[in-house]
Amino acid sequence: MAVGDDFKVSRRYREDIVKLAAQWRAANLAWATANSFDVVRLLQEFVLPTLLKYGREIVLRIVDDDWELPDGWVDWDNGEVCFQNFVWEQALASEPHGRLVVAHEIGHLLLHRDQSFAFSKGLEKKLNFLEPEESAEQQANWFASALLVPDSVLRRLSDLDVYSAATLTLVGEQVIRVRRRQLTLEKHHFTGDQCPRCSSMSVVQRGVVTACINCGTELASC
Repeated sequence: MAVGDDFKVSRRYREDIVKLAAQWRAANLAWATANSFDVVRLLQEFVLPTLLKYGREIVLRIVDDDWELPDGWVDWDNGEVCFQNFVWEQALASEPHGRLVVAHEIGHLLLHRDQSFAFSKGLEKKLNFLEPEESAEQQANWFASALLVPDSVLRRLSDLDVYSAATLTLVGEQVIRVRRRQLTLEKHHFTGDQCPRCSSMSVVQRGVVTACINCGTELASC
């Protein structure tokens, strides 16, 4: 995948990606705490060796900090997963932003290793209108947030305020807000409306609350 691009990939529903993330986390709980775990170790000791086992060699590369580059990306053509140095240092220190970036790229590695990204440059702008279930970036977002804060942890910390839950799970507060809305609203029907913030068709109604389970935006109910 080229740096900064999004691509149409095979349709996957958020619920299925959440389950996959939970499986990867559960398989590596021997060295995890109750609320968080080491995503760097997961990448280096489990994800990359698993990909190699199935014939997909990906090398970890840390690059010099450059504001023109994304924080992390997968270069499928050269067989690399890349992170800017400051992001990798954050991840090693268990800081929320670094952990989220690493988890996001793990999502790409596991979800999209068999995808073909044969799109012309002329079509790139149209990719802004992809359905969330067909967006490589959205799928990786879903995977990352569910990997860092699975449903089981959300339920256990449900009585805590957002700040406390984020502190215990080593994620940003927005991750907790979005995951809590997803867990609360996931069993309800989509309204068919487009979110004014992220443009996805992920608006759901629950009682008097209308919210987007893609970006977490709450909308005014009629």
